[in-house]
Amino acid sequence: MKLAFVVATLWILADPPRITNVAPSQARVELENAAVQNGMVTGTLHNETDTPVRSVTLLVQHHYRWANEFKPGNVDPGRAQSVRVSTDLPPGGRVTFQSPVDEPLAPGDGGHFEITVSVLAFEQVFPAAPPGP
Repeated sequence: MKLAFVVATLWILADPPRITNVAPSQARVELENAAVQNGMVTGTLHNETDTPVRSVTLLVQHHYRWANEFKPGNVDPGRAQSVRVSTDLPPGGRVTFQSPVDEPLAPGDGGHFEITVSVLAFEQVFPAAPPGP
């Protein structure tokens, strides 16, 4: 009984976690004119950073929208996958890409898919530091 009291006391006295120094990333790679058709995702990547960028990873999401959202089916056929675009992008550069993706499953129950594509991750290439004296 005392152990439960001590734990409860510590829980009450503990400070809530704090998040500090949170700033949005200044590095941006924009995705333009994205489309998914016939098992291919296509679009243009625009490097809006001051450094070269490579290995852009896209997130392709197949959101299933039920015909009746109040009574969805037992299995959600929606899914997501990542697609890597291995092309290097110079600062300010654009590149058109085309990569294969999985087709969504056949919709059932009168529902439909909404497909979204977004930039998930990328690598920035910074110049090597000059050798020290």
